Amino acid sequence: MNILILCCSPKRRGGASRYIASAFSHLLPGARVRRVSLAARGDFAAAREQIAWADVLLFSLPLYVDSLPGHLAEFLEGCRPGPGLDVYAIVNNGFIEGRQCECALEQLGHWCSRRGARWRGGVGIGGGTMLAVLGRVFPIVIAITLALAAAGMVSSGQVPEGAWSGVLTQLAVWAALISPAALRLLGLARALLKRESYGCRSARVLLPALIFIPVSDIFMCLSSLFRGKLIFTLLGWGEKSRKNRLEAGNGLDKCAE
Repeated sequence: MNILILCCSPKRRGGASRYIASAFSHLLPGARVRRVSLAARGDFAAAREQIAWADVLLFSLPLYVDSLPGHLAEFLEGCRPGPGLDVYAIVNNGFIEGRQCECALEQLGHWCSRRGARWRGGVGIGGGTMLAVLGRVFPIVIAITLALAAAGMVSSGQVPEGAWSGVLTQLAVWAALISPAALRLLGLARALLKRESYGCRSARVLLPALIFIPVSDIFMCLSSLFRGKLIFTLLGWGEKSRKNRLEAGNGLDKCAE
């Protein structure tokens, strides 16, 4: 089975949609999986060629004003998939509730009915950015804990007290926070491998709204100051990446932002 995952975030680097697409690809054993970026008009031709190769198409995209990103809507207007194509989607948003993504999932379903493809459903994930942040932060924290335990074992000849319990606690907290979204994605992967309908379902990061909302507001305010490239700007990569694209003659640089 040939499975194409289209990452439809306008961001060329990072982003929750890219992280989710990468993580989801590991839930598809035995299938031939390709991940392709669809970030701007310059990617349209290559993406259409890959769709011709695929038996199953999965969109991974962020929610933009309760709808599809503009460049994805434009891509879909000119895309004519084959009638045997099964289509799924994962839509993530910055709100706390995954059901906020229902409209975007319905739009993809209508596109399939207009184009003759088979709409199989998808998952709407609330707190997609938080899911990606947790997926990057917790492995680092666990690695640091293990490194400290190893250093303590070298110096004292025995494992420091509480080292293993600390790692297990971190794993348990991480699993609890992502469990609703993880279970939905596992169910979607199972349906996809069988080419079955999954329906439109939702999930969210398991954080109380009292914590999620202020943390998200602070993150988005900081991120907006750097045009969505907070980490890369702090590291000095954002401007270098822009210059490289301009030198390569990519006139769609602004669209990719």
